[in-house]
Amino acid sequence: MNKDKTKLWTSIAIAALALATIIASLHTTKSKSNSPTLSTIHRDIQYKTIPNVDPNLLSLDIYQTTKENAAIIIAVHGGSWAKGDKSSQMWLGHQPEYFTENGFMFVTANYRLSPTSNNMDPERIKYPIHEEDIASAIKWITEHADEYGGDKEKISLIGHSAGAGIISLLSTDKSFIENEDLNFSNIQCSILLDGDAYDVSKKARIEGEEATENNLLYQKVFATPEENKTDNPWTLASPINYLISGEYLPNFLIITRGSTSRVESSMNFMQSVITTGNEAEIIDVSDTYNHAQVNTVIGDSRDKKITPALTEFLENCR
Repeated sequence: MNKDKTKLWTSIAIAALALATIIASLHTTKSKSNSPTLSTIHRDIQYKTIPNVDPNLLSLDIYQTTKENAAIIIAVHGGSWAKGDKSSQMWLGHQPEYFTENGFMFVTANYRLSPTSNNMDPERIKYPIHEEDIASAIKWITEHADEYGGDKEKISLIGHSAGAGIISLLSTDKSFIENEDLNFSNIQCSILLDGDAYDVSKKARIEGEEATENNLLYQKVFATPEENKTDNPWTLASPINYLISGEYLPNFLIITRGSTSRVESSMNFMQSVITTGNEAEIIDVSDTYNHAQVNTVIGDSRDKKITPALTEFLENCR
């Protein structure tokens, strides 16, 4: 009889433990479902069509979050304005999961590329084509945001390297956005990851007897000295020249590293933004990350410098 009672109580205890486990599991599942996650990926959406241009160069990917009416992050890849792709896993890293889990609709956009060689053909892809393409992508996203659960009035931009150069200009020279019949004030935030194109004139101008590789890069992408004599594109392409006191700008988070001159260029841009009455902050990670890592560590749980600061910054971008 005692053995039967023992078996009975043991069975009851096991059943109770199993029930508790099931209830806890259901509770955990419910809690997780209340947190935003990456739900659906929509690839290779063409945002505009140009004859004889590879459609991939004018396309975007959308990483949809489960959060409704989500703020939007549009990401622009780097690659010296001449290479790279919106879908490259080497560039994307953890970003799709990081941004969607933080409740953002995440978008990556391609753009037409400049020559990989120092080809100075007058008909080459150069300024302002890169910026015009991304502005067109922003227009497409604005017009279709509600189809993917996004809020067209809350758009932020993030770019790495040359991508940072592109979005720093889109975030200061409002003509690109306004030429697409968009409201510039809908650009909430701009996140610049180790860019260095704040003053194109300084980068493109030859200071010594011969042009450096960096001089040639900026001349290829923006204008040669001869081309610069017409309309002065070096000045027009420099974000530093559009910082006017009292005029709206998005909030800036600037991640910088590298040489003293590179860091100083970023610092100068930040201080100039603040002087206009707008907000900007900067993080120097020279002692921690290289150029590529500035981008790839975003969303990595091991990153203690960029990701925590970015997560806090994003609260102003919703």
